[in-house]
Amino acid sequence: MSDRVPPFDFSQLTREDLAARGGKVTTADFGKPSGGGSSFADWFDRLPRILAGQDLRELVEAIVAARGGQEMLRQLRTNAAKSPTREKPPAEPAALSSRDE
Repeated sequence: MSDRVPPFDFSQLTREDLAARGGKVTTADFGKPSGGGSSFADWFDRLPRILAGQDLRELVEAIVAARGGQEMLRQLRTNAAKSPTREKPPAEPAALSSRDE
């Protein structure tokens, strides 16, 4: 038995103009920089509407729906504004660290 991989057959390969093809992402979906001193709501609104930015939006929407709407969103914004910036991540809780032992 040979370990060699047979060469690819490119005879069925076709080309397509990128401009005519279109795409799933537009420049409107990109994130925008937020200025210094902007609020959490401004920062959150400027996140990209693709990939992890969209995932975070959907997560917040699910939490808000599960916890009672606008009051939960207000609390998230307030707590994020009060949180100090940490230089290192918090210590792992004992329940999580003992699980892998």
